[in-house]
Amino acid sequence: MKSIYNKAIILLLLISAIACKKDAAIDFEQKIRENLASKWVVSNVFYDGDGLPNPINDFLGFSIQFDANHQYQTQNSANYGPFSTLQSGNWSFVGELTDSNYQIKREEDGLIIDVRISENDLILTFNFIDSDKDGHHDSRLESVDGQWTFEFKR
Repeated sequence: MKSIYNKAIILLLLISAIACKKDAAIDFEQKIRENLASKWVVSNVFYDGDGLPNPINDFLGFSIQFDANHQYQTQNSANYGPFSTLQSGNWSFVGELTDSNYQIKREEDGLIIDVRISENDLILTFNFIDSDKDGHHDSRLESVDGQWTFEFKR
């Protein structure tokens, strides 16, 4: 009888530990979503392709707003490039989450974005390639295929 009682207590402790770990993971993801949820104003833009000697000039006043419900919206995007046709939409986490480095995916086109974040700084880095999901390529997007880095301030 004692053996069954001991096994039942051990089982309850294991279930409690698993439940606590799951709650902690949910709380951690919520913390990360809330840290990202803000309006971010561009402070610098880097592009590794040809034809854009100083891309920040085309993105002056550009901002992106993330919310904790996995949505984003941009304002004042250049009329070309990675945010010209998808000015708002949905995002999701991809892979492992840490406090300051993780990846998100833009749901509308699958673009994977590396995120580095601190209290007042956000850096988004990604390899943009005009996709052929709608049956045609957009030449103003193809001309800016390549590695992009956007630096933002809160």
